[in-house]
Amino acid sequence: MIIQLSSLCLALLQVQQPGPTIDVERGGVSLSAAAISSEVIDGGVRYTLDNFKLTNDVSLLSAQRATVEVLSANENGIPGVGWGAALLKGLGFDSDNSSLRLVEISGNIVIKEPRFDITADKLTLHPYESISEFINVHATFSGSTVGRNGWPVLIVADKLLELPGGVLEFYHCTFSTCLADPQHYGTSFKLLRATKLEDGKMAWHPEGAWLNLYGYPIIPLPSPDFVDGEDIFGLKSLSISTSQITGNEIIPEFGGRTTFDELRSMDWRVRPGYSSLRGLPFSFNAAYIGDGFSSSLMGFYLDDELAKDFNRLGRPITRDNDQRYIMKWRNYWQLNNQWDLYADLNIASDH
Repeated sequence: MIIQLSSLCLALLQVQQPGPTIDVERGGVSLSAAAISSEVIDGGVRYTLDNFKLTNDVSLLSAQRATVEVLSANENGIPGVGWGAALLKGLGFDSDNSSLRLVEISGNIVIKEPRFDITADKLTLHPYESISEFINVHATFSGSTVGRNGWPVLIVADKLLELPGGVLEFYHCTFSTCLADPQHYGTSFKLLRATKLEDGKMAWHPEGAWLNLYGYPIIPLPSPDFVDGEDIFGLKSLSISTSQITGNEIIPEFGGRTTFDELRSMDWRVRPGYSSLRGLPFSFNAAYIGDGFSSSLMGFYLDDELAKDFNRLGRPITRDNDQRYIMKWRNYWQLNNQWDLYADLNIASDH
């Protein structure tokens, strides 16, 4: 998220009695606006640009209005209005040795560059704190930048902050590979934080995840961290079905694989489900493979809401409580070339 700008304000100040439109180019960056006005404020000058557009070779920033506040005049009586080599740097910027005090951009904000397109209602930049804040942001990342398999990714958030170091924080946001409005499916988060890695990729840290269908939260989800290009939150599949036994059923599957070394690895799967007749079925399985040892664990739990159960022939099965569970734990040791040891444990609520 980088939009490079050059020092344009000084050139703007040199425009005497500007006409109805303004066009300034400096250092490969061009700025155009329908009108510009200025007023003296305490300790500096405030500039207002209407219907402006800021572009370079790869980026574009446009909005209905921008308000720019700069600090007091220099020894020549001209306000020190240099914006610095990068006014926006990853949606924030480094304000060292800059006289820029505040930037507020509002009204149909559009930001474009090869990795993403962003629209928002308001953008506020605080140079001294190196913080930028978006309100009502709609960010579309191009294929293979955040998700895998060439999928584009859409993030809609009430607020987006960029903090020093390029840390991004999306508040009350929805994350989806569906670009429709509203999204047919998605994952909502109380907070989604992204931090830069040394190789340039982003590491994503979600909190408070829910599966959403058509904008409505349906199922709480596990929210493991992930890196650009990996499985999105470990999502492997999404099953939607209906039957006499389960009613309408939705089961997403999350999973991952961790390799410790050449001989040791672990796989895991988690399936938190929703059934309109049965409640919230939950199942999981995990497998560990090591040097001469392997272990697997499978589990299922349901606090069943149905008054009666059915076997495959549709005959009722009586039961004395609603707790339904299964657990299977299997272990194997290769003791030597002649001896193996198996130790299994099976527990189930039903006979």
